[in-house]
Amino acid sequence: DRTISRVLNWVWRGWPQGPFALEFQPFATRQHELSAHHGCLLWGDRVVIHQRLRQRVLEALHVGHSGIVKIKALARCYVWWPNMDDAITAWVSACQACQESRPAPPAAKGNTWETPKTPWSRVHIDLAGPFRGRTFMVVVDAYSKWLEVALMPSTTTEAVIRVL
Repeated sequence: DRTISRVLNWVWRGWPQGPFALEFQPFATRQHELSAHHGCLLWGDRVVIHQRLRQRVLEALHVGHSGIVKIKALARCYVWWPNMDDAITAWVSACQACQESRPAPPAAKGNTWETPKTPWSRVHIDLAGPFRGRTFMVVVDAYSKWLEVALMPSTTTEAVIRVL
């Protein structure tokens, strides 16, 4: 990986003055936290992973088919590379076994209205349109399901109050 090799060289010999090319920016922002040990680039205690080894690291991290959150937490303890979190999310999301065994999200609870006891005790109101350049107010009585429709001159609060 030419990017990592160049960054490793800068760690040993000193960083040039910026601005840095796009691929070096994640490293440049961490330049005071980067070090080298036995030819390996480190960010703090974490090993910076070369591009060609990232897939193998993702496979090793994902061997137990843990979820995205657990794999990110594990990875953050030992390794780093630019956009690592996005790579982990994409890897786990693409895992067929994980997607098949993933629990279904809980069903959304529907809003249950209390049954109205008398006509016009509860109404539902909505504005519909524009339809052929006109807007209508639709009022439905929840008890009888009676429908009233009124042509609206405008959709302001004042106009709705006047029509009601």
